This record gives sequence, C-alpha cells and structure tokens, in this order.
Amino acid sequence: MPAKLPILFWVILTLFVAHQLLQYIIGASIPYVDSYFDPFACAVLGLSIFLWERNVLWKANQQQLGIGETIIATLTLAVVSEEVFPLLSDRFYRDPMDYLAFVVGGLFYWLTTSISYGKSR
Repeated sequence: MPAKLPILFWVILTLFVAHQLLQYIIGASIPYVDSYFDPFACAVLGLSIFLWERNVLWKANQQQLGIGETIIATLTLAVVSEEVFPLLSDRFYRDPMDYLAFVVGGLFYWLTTSISYGKSR
C-alpha cells in the first residue's frame, strides 16, 4: 500500500490555498495571517512531505519524525526561506519574525503527530 499523506497535511494545505485565494484573488487582508501563516504552513507541509518522501523512496514505515529530525528540517526550511531566497529574488524578503512562525509550525507538526500516534521520540 502506498504511503499516504496525513490528514494534517490536507487540512493545512486547504487553509493555505484558501488564504492565497482570499489574499490574492479576492483582495482580503488579514495582517497577521498574511504575514505569518505562510511560514507556519511551510513548516507543517514541508515536514509532512519529508516524512512521506522517506516512506515512499526509502520504503520506511515511519508514522512520525523524531524531535531531532523535526528541529533540523524546520530550521533548514527557515534558513533557506529567510536567508537564501531573499538573495535570489527581490520578491522575497527577510523577516526575523518568520523564524518564530516556522518554529511554531514545526512544533505544531511534531505535537500533532505525537498525539496522533501516541508516542514521541
């Protein structure tokens, strides 16, 4: 049976797409959500895809990432998004508060998967 992405992934993806539609198509603005939901969602979605990729490509049978893996992957996503992307394009800008949103997203991902699977590593 192929690995499936968890319901958490689909909920956050749906919220992310809805926010993008509201912000860019409809023109609605919710200041804090506009500023910090994207990095929060990036952490949750990125970690979900990382685990899915591990299970599909490496034939692992993991239900969750360990806390160390979650921390390293979250910090990698944050540094690439906040330090590398702004160097590559003027459409990206560095916002130190985004690091907090990434950390909250990573923590949210880890806690929800830990609670869902009743264990932590």
